[in-house]
Order: sequence, then C-alpha cells, then structure tokens
Amino acid sequence: MKHILTLAFCLLAFAVGAVAQAGPDEKAEQKRYVRLFKQMRKAPEPRKAELLGYLADEAADSLKRPMLRTLHISLDVPASVYTLEALRQGKTARTRRQAARLLYNLGDAAYVRPLSELLASADTADVNTGYAMLLHYPSKSNASVARALEKCQTPEGRVACLRLLGSHDAESYFTAVWNETKSPDTQVRDTAYATLCRIVKPYHFTTVCGLWEETSEDDAAAIGAIRHVVESTLKNLSPDEKVGCIRKRMRQAANRMDLYYALLSSIPSVQAQEMLQEGAKSPNRKIRDAATAALQHFVGVDKK
Repeated sequence: MKHILTLAFCLLAFAVGAVAQAGPDEKAEQKRYVRLFKQMRKAPEPRKAELLGYLADEAADSLKRPMLRTLHISLDVPASVYTLEALRQGKTARTRRQAARLLYNLGDAAYVRPLSELLASADTADVNTGYAMLLHYPSKSNASVARALEKCQTPEGRVACLRLLGSHDAESYFTAVWNETKSPDTQVRDTAYATLCRIVKPYHFTTVCGLWEETSEDDAAAIGAIRHVVESTLKNLSPDEKVGCIRKRMRQAANRMDLYYALLSSIPSVQAQEMLQEGAKSPNRKIRDAATAALQHFVGVDKK
C-alpha cells in the first residue's frame, strides 16, 4: 500500500509539474481534458458514451496519450474510477465498449484484468469487445483470461478465452484448456482441441498420450482430435526422434498400442515403416488391423 500511495503522489506531482511547465496551448489542452474527465462522472448514459469515445480517440494519438494517461489517474478523484465503473456497470454495450477502448488506448497493462472481465459477460457484444482488446496483450493477459474462462457464462465467452490463450501460446494453461474438451458445446470442444494443438510442447507428450489412452474406444471424435494434439507435441522433432518417442510410449501403452500406428503413418521414416509392417503381422487382431490401415496411408520414406 505504501508503494501505491508513493506512486500516486509522484504521478500527481508530475501532473502538477507538467501543467506548470506546459505552454499556453498545452495548459488549455490539459484543462479541457480535466473538464471532460470530470463531466464523465455524472453524465447520463448517452453523453457518457460520447465522452468515453472522444477520449478513447484522443488517447489513440501517441502525442496526446502521455498527458491523458497521467490525468486519468492523478485527479483528486481519479477518472480511472469512473472509466472502470462505466466498463463494469455501463447500461449499454456502447458505453462499455467505449470505456474499454479508452482503457486499451491508454496502453496500461494494469487494465488487462478489468478488460478480461468482459469475456465472462452474458452479453456477446461485451465478449467481442474484450476479445478484440486483449488480442494485443500477449502473455500479459493469460492469467486474467484463464480466470475469466472459469467464470464464463456463455459458450461464446469460452471460445473467446480459448482463442486468446491459443494466440498467446499459453502453454502453462494446458489443464484449463484440456478441461474445456469436456464441454457439452461442440464449438467449445473443437476450439479447445485446436488451442491445445497451438500451445503444447514436447514435454506435454506423455501427459497427452495418457489422456488419449484413457479415452473410450467408442468416442471416435475425441480419439481423432487428441491424435492431432499428440502430433502437435512432436511437430518440432526430427522423424527419427518422433519414432523414438512413439516406440517408447507404445511399450507402456498395453492394450492401447493400436492408437499409435496412425501416428507412424505420417512420419517419413524407415523405422516407422518397419514398425507398421511388424504390426501388420501381429497375432493381436486390434493391433494388426490398426497397423494394416495405417500402412495404406503411409506417407513413404524420405529418400534424401
């Protein structure tokens, strides 16, 4: 708290100093912004949206932004209080959107968390606004987006959260994304699998394989979707490295070895081909059928 008060005091001192040092035009500009921020406090809804929209447009100007950022948090009652109130409690989607635009254009990462709250809204317009703003805050927004995912009221909100985590390469939120593959909503499930394909790394291979092997044999859609996730964990490895990982896992897979032949079919490697041919001769019918089917789609051996 002491550090926050110190920071607020410094900003206030800076703002006062800036006014004192500014030229006549700058002083007039500052007074105008202060007047607009103060009007925002008690303005009726239509006027509030207009004020927020105007200030958001002004903040988009890199030359005006520093002054607006300082004034936004250094007035006697910070304008940020009223902007956040408009964001969270504005009576119309337009007011909430303009408040979001102002916070975004001010360019302060401190506003990432309130912007992420829009993703959990029941209003699709708010969800779309939050998504559009947070798309430009890679990594800094991941924790807030993951929290919003837990609170989302609509499939649209969950899809938006998942897409943001995918676009920001949020590998540490694997579990949160995986949980959404159990959603009753088809679009949420599909987006969750697509997001997993984007965020997984080689160290996720064992975990994803374990989840794959636990999937019911009757759930063909899930088996196919998880296969793509497994493939994504290996995407940056050489063909021989991929085969090595799969061979090792197959030894541990017991009665789900058949799953892995489909993976081998897409690897241009002599070792992969030999494993497929060996599997096609297995006395185990399930393994034999899986290997035979995979051989028919084998990509061939890279001759280079």
